[in-house]
Amino acid sequence: MKKILVIIIPLIILAIFFYLETRPSPYIGPPQYNGYIEEQIMEDLIYSDRPMSFPTPEAQMRTNAEELIHFGIKNLNNNTLNYQIKLQDLNTDNEGNPGICSPEEYIISNKENQCFTFVFDDSIKPLAPDQVAIESIKINSQKRNSTYMFKLIIWDVDNDKQYASKTFFIQVIP
Repeated sequence: MKKILVIIIPLIILAIFFYLETRPSPYIGPPQYNGYIEEQIMEDLIYSDRPMSFPTPEAQMRTNAEELIHFGIKNLNNNTLNYQIKLQDLNTDNEGNPGICSPEEYIISNKENQCFTFVFDDSIKPLAPDQVAIESIKINSQKRNSTYMFKLIIWDVDNDKQYASKTFFIQVIP
């Protein structure tokens, strides 16, 4: 009987560890990547007085590929922050005309433009004081071999002004 228990108990423990390592992740995309990034963003915002954490200022992707970038927002105000995510095209053509990827002032979620399709939640969301929110943007590329610059803006809806922003780059490679 002891021999059976000595064999069965380690097998049960191994099965539990195997299950915990291979279970589906609640995160979007590859679990090992997003879990690490989310932890990094949370630590960054908890231990700093910055309103935004954006650990990936440059994304590298292939033509017709998809990339997921993550960022975090912390409400440093004393009242609830009602925020909205906005993206701005900072690219210019050879004559210096702005908006070569998107002619609109702000890029519209899930609308294909000349360079990329950005998919993000652009609804208005509340964030209580000292609370942190993790957000993501899915990027689908259509352009070839170049580097593009965009500005991520967290818009304070109640005060109609920018709460935080970060410029980031997307490099499309062959």
